[in-house]
Amino acid sequence: MQSDLVVQPQSGWPTGSIQHWEEAGVRLENALVAYRAACLTLEQSTVTGPLIPADGLAGHLDRRAKQFNVVIANPLDHSLASISRSRNRLVSPCGRIPPEILAEIFELVVGLRNVSRDMPMSISVSRICLSLYRLIGVCSVWRRVGLGHSALWALVPLVCHGMPPHLTELSAYNSLECGGRNNLLLAADVHNFRSSEIIKAHLTANGHRFRIIKIRGSSVPEIESLLEAILTRAIPASIVELALCFQRRGSTQPQSPWTHTLFNSSTSSARSIFKEALTFVKVLRFSDILPPTIAQTFTNVVRLRIHAIAFGKDAVFGEFLGSLHAAVNLQTWK
Repeated sequence: MQSDLVVQPQSGWPTGSIQHWEEAGVRLENALVAYRAACLTLEQSTVTGPLIPADGLAGHLDRRAKQFNVVIANPLDHSLASISRSRNRLVSPCGRIPPEILAEIFELVVGLRNVSRDMPMSISVSRICLSLYRLIGVCSVWRRVGLGHSALWALVPLVCHGMPPHLTELSAYNSLECGGRNNLLLAADVHNFRSSEIIKAHLTANGHRFRIIKIRGSSVPEIESLLEAILTRAIPASIVELALCFQRRGSTQPQSPWTHTLFNSSTSSARSIFKEALTFVKVLRFSDILPPTIAQTFTNVVRLRIHAIAFGKDAVFGEFLGSLHAAVNLQTWK
């Protein structure tokens, strides 16, 4: 087999691997020619009379025939498939785009840079996940680039859009696996979805990687449970944005008209860690739920948004205003 490929030194391709492939191909062709000749010679010898007992030779040939696919045919098929993939990448326009440029394009398409803007969680998370999984499903090149670019997996979605719970958790697990070491964003909508202990264990193990936390739910204990899972090993100073929303269920049972307070009766370590984290957060959003109030809660807050808050008692409102008094960096409050 003679090579018809002329390698140009300035082409940028790995000339060493190309030469190795060419030389291996020549050796393979020579070996196949020799093997074919040996098989034909052996066949002829069975006609003129075998030199060893027929039963022994037949058993030997039977074992070799059974091993043929595993030892010879399958590796050749895989080699041909590899050659085809290499050829397709070379002629495909997307294969000519440098991976780092392709990754930047993916970021723009997925829209992760806009994830913190004021957009309903269910809409933004759905768009981001759909765009991401469509991109990595286009071809093997895009899949490899997408899976290898950790910034694309910064969003950890724990949002159920009519899918089975295990698919929701699988999506979150994929992000934890492919995301970077830090700067993760948790988007959890637990209105009609209860997180399993397995996913909470994953959140606990990766709590130190979260930078932004957004939780929406209709159960205060479930919101607290998710927060506790994350905060167990979180680095309070690394959390820069926190958005919590309590959405009341459409129930005929009487409900308190007043806004709930997180960790109001809790004595767990999560309460103290939560309070500590609040002193570092720069962006805070609360809807129908409030944090435990302390004097220095909003020390570093730059943007604060509260919605549907019913304080109930003047004392509670006074405590909240007192905590705002320490918000010397506050620029936006609405």
